Amino acid sequence: MAKSKLFNIANKSISASMYSGILDEYEQLNAQIKQFWAYQIYNNNHKSLVISTLQSRYTQTYKDIINFVEPSLNPLRRVADIKAVTYAKPPTRRTNNNQLQILLNKNSHKINRSLDYANKVLNYAGNVLIWPCVGLKNGEATEFSLNVIEPHLVYLAPCYNDGRYDIVARYQDYYFVSEYVGDFVGDRRNYVLDKKGVETVLFADLGCPVWASLNETQFGLPRNVSPVNDLIAGTIAINIMESFAEKGAYLKSFLQPIEGTTTERTKADQLIASPNVIWPATVDTIKLAEMNNFYEELIMQRNINLCGQHGISKVIATGDFQNEQSWITISQELLHHYEGSIENWKYIEKQLWENVCEMDLVNIPNMPNIFVKFCSPYPTSRLPEIEFNLNRDKIKAGMVSIDELILEEHPEFSTIEEAKAYRIANLQAYSDEIKLKRDLNISDEGKSPEENGKDGAEAKKAKAFGELGKEGPSMDGKEVEVELIKNENGEA
Repeated sequence: MAKSKLFNIANKSISASMYSGILDEYEQLNAQIKQFWAYQIYNNNHKSLVISTLQSRYTQTYKDIINFVEPSLNPLRRVADIKAVTYAKPPTRRTNNNQLQILLNKNSHKINRSLDYANKVLNYAGNVLIWPCVGLKNGEATEFSLNVIEPHLVYLAPCYNDGRYDIVARYQDYYFVSEYVGDFVGDRRNYVLDKKGVETVLFADLGCPVWASLNETQFGLPRNVSPVNDLIAGTIAINIMESFAEKGAYLKSFLQPIEGTTTERTKADQLIASPNVIWPATVDTIKLAEMNNFYEELIMQRNINLCGQHGISKVIATGDFQNEQSWITISQELLHHYEGSIENWKYIEKQLWENVCEMDLVNIPNMPNIFVKFCSPYPTSRLPEIEFNLNRDKIKAGMVSIDELILEEHPEFSTIEEAKAYRIANLQAYSDEIKLKRDLNISDEGKSPEENGKDGAEAKKAKAFGELGKEGPSMDGKEVEVELIKNENGEA
C-alpha cells in the first residue's frame, strides 16, 4: 500500500510545526515539548535538560557549574506517583454482555497494569493516549491489550471544525494511525504503518484510541499541560540549585591558596590545593570559611512547597516518616484529587469499552451496560471490625444489599446470582459450624466442656458466652436463621 499522507505530515512535524486551524501552532508545539520534558524527568533522564537550561540562563558562567550537575531530588515523579493511585487496588468491571465480560476477565491483569501506567503518565504529563488492540487465539478474539502511548509521541492533525482531529502515534518502530474517513464521529479508520510509512499488520484488530486529559473539565482540548507546568519548571529549578550546592561542597573540601605567595607565572587564584596538584612554589593556604546551609535549606523548602501545591504534606514530601500513622495524614486537596481521579477514569473507561465494542473482531452491535467500581485508593485508619459494622449499618439502612457488597469485594464474581450463591454457602457453613460447636458444648472462645458445664443449666449458660448469642446459631439475634429461611423461600 502507498504511504499515508497523514504519516508524511506527521513526520515533517518532527523538524517543524505543521499545526494549523483549531490547533494553535505555537501553543501546541510548546505543550508537546513540555510533555517530552516531563517524560524525561519522570524517568530520571533529564541531566541534559538541566545542563541546557543552565546554558541558556548563565551564558557566561555555565561552564563552571555543568560538571556538578547530577539531579537527585525529583518532586515531579514523587507527586505523580503519589497522586496516581487510582489503580493501586484494581477496580471491578461488570457488563451484561457475556462476550465482553469474558474479554475483561481473561485480560484483567494486563488491563489494570496498562491503565495504572497510563494514570502515571496522565499525572506527570497532563495527557495520555490509550489504544486498544485485539489478538486471536484459536480463532477467537480473546487476547486483548491496551497500548499506552506518551503524549509527546502523538501528533494531532485537525480535520473538522467541530474539534475532531486525526491521530498519528509513534509506538516502538511503528506508527498507529486513526483518521476520519466520513462525516460522522464513528467513521474512523485505524491502521498500523511501519517506519517507512507502509501499512502493515501488527495486531489482528486495532480499535479507536482514547485521548485522556488530566483536567476533567477539558476533555475536548488536544493538549493540556497546565496542571503539571509547575512540576516541570520546579523540578528543573531545584536540580539547578542542587548543582550550585554540589559545587560549593566540592570547593569547600579543599584548601584555598592566598593571593601573592606563588611565582609570577602561576597565579594562586587559578589553583586549589588538592592531592593531584603540583605546586611550583611554596604557597600559603587557608581553609574556606564554613559555608552556611543556604542552598540545602532553600532546596528542601522549594521541594516541600512544590509538593504542597499538589496537596502533599511535608512528611510525605520529605519521606521523613516517624511512624506508620504518618501515612494516614492526607490533605483535603489530595482527597479531592483522588475522588476526582476516580470520576475521571470512569469516564475514560466508558469511552474505552465503548470503542472496544465497536471493533470488528469484538463486534457487539447493541452497546451493553458497563459498570466500573473503583476501590478507595487512599489509606484508611478504620479497623476491620469498624469496617464490618459500617457495612452492616449500610445494609440495614438499605443503602446497599449484601450481594452487591460481596460483588464489589470479590472481582471473581460476574453476576449478582454468583454473589448470592456465595453468601448462601457461607451462611450454611457458618450455621453448621455453630451447630457442631453447640453439640460439643464449645463456645467461640474455645472453652472446654469442663469450663462451660456439661449439662443442664450450666450448658444453657454456656451458650450465652462469647459471641454465639443465647438465641441459637446466629450472628446477631437470629440473623443466620432468618437469612436461611429467606433463601429457602426464594426471597432476595
